[in-house]
Amino acid sequence: MLLGLIVWLIAINQENPILQAKFDERLPVTVRGLADTLQPVQDLSRETVQVTLQAPKSSWDNLDISDFTAYIDLSGLGAGVHDVDVQVDVVDPKVTIIDIQRPELRVQLDEVISKTVPVRVDIMDSTAFGYDWQPPLMDPATVLISGPKTQVDQVSVAKAEVYLRNAKNQVERSQP
Repeated sequence: MLLGLIVWLIAINQENPILQAKFDERLPVTVRGLADTLQPVQDLSRETVQVTLQAPKSSWDNLDISDFTAYIDLSGLGAGVHDVDVQVDVVDPKVTIIDIQRPELRVQLDEVISKTVPVRVDIMDSTAFGYDWQPPLMDPATVLISGPKTQVDQVSVAKAEVYLRNAKNQVERSQP
């Protein structure tokens, strides 16, 4: 009976061998559990990880990046700097995650605040020869900004740059 089981396992392994290698694509890391009153200071939308997998050949042949979910869970964390473990879930139960390159991310969380700042218009060039420009009229004169406290505290003015491009009549622009 034991010999039959060994022969069967060898036959199965030759037909569909277990492979271990790095997955070709980098997995984007998403954020879960972030409190509404907090925001990361850094941009986490570009964070990715690479994983080493172990799986039968038949599973490898069907793997796609959409079969994976890489995330960090920020539940229960307060303001400050945290080293957070990266978790990776895979749809196929036959696939095992062996290693995660960059198994943790350093995240700085800060309180979300809002602040009103004045708008300043900077004229970047001039009107056509013989024409003069008047001080700009802007609407709105102030804007409300919000984000991590450490970054919002550094903002004193919102600036819009306007190019007149040798204008000979009134210039109206919507500027970001």
